[in-house]
Amino acid sequence: MNKNILIWVGVIIAIIALIFGARFVLAPRNQGVSDVSDEAKHELNEENIENDAMASDESFVYPKDWDVLIDNQPELRELTRKDLLKSWDDVVVALRDNPENTEAWMDLGTIKNTFADYNGAIQVWSKAIEVDSFRTQAYINLGNTYLFQFKQYEKAERFYMDALESDISGRFGPAIYRSLADLYRYHYPGKGDDVAKILKQGLVEYKDNLDILSYLAVYYDDLDDVDNAIKYFELLVVADPDNKSVKADLERLKKERGEM
Repeated sequence: MNKNILIWVGVIIAIIALIFGARFVLAPRNQGVSDVSDEAKHELNEENIENDAMASDESFVYPKDWDVLIDNQPELRELTRKDLLKSWDDVVVALRDNPENTEAWMDLGTIKNTFADYNGAIQVWSKAIEVDSFRTQAYINLGNTYLFQFKQYEKAERFYMDALESDISGRFGPAIYRSLADLYRYHYPGKGDDVAKILKQGLVEYKDNLDILSYLAVYYDDLDDVDNAIKYFELLVVADPDNKSVKADLERLKKERGEM
């Protein structure tokens, strides 16, 4: 019996030892983990954000030779050149820091264009569109470059049309319609009949716009289409009643038609 009592006493002592051992050994470990987590939480989050940003930057594909400045404009004024080179350095740094900076891509393209690196400008403005598909000025710049530097009229037309689609604010619309009219009138063979069509389409979207009305009035006047010229000069007078030059042109045309 004494032996059994001793055994039970030993078991009880062992259980008590385990309980207190767990209290003094395990509790400090748990507390330590909690403390480390609380203190490190912000740093760990920042590290994750930085790692995500690095992964994003690594996945970004820069255009070939995007940061190479090709100078095809030796007659550029030295002061202008100096200012542009300073701007170039700043923009390249900005894009290395944040390749999603659309404004910086636009600026880089403008500098390349000024130095007559037209292929480089096209690459860079195309990247701006890839980053922000609603960057209307980039489409316009591409249209202008293909029109005036490469005489590729179909591509110019396509980028002007894309510019219209991207211009959700309507800020650039009338100017783009005029650019398309110029393209058809002066450059693109076989597109002469589309001049009035594209401008009238613009008037549907931008009713009574002075720039479009003025273009149509002068266009018909140049074609000696007196009736249509009078029609659009009259609309111009209504839209811009204080314009003396427009009134004078309207009077001249009416005299030609024998009304005055």
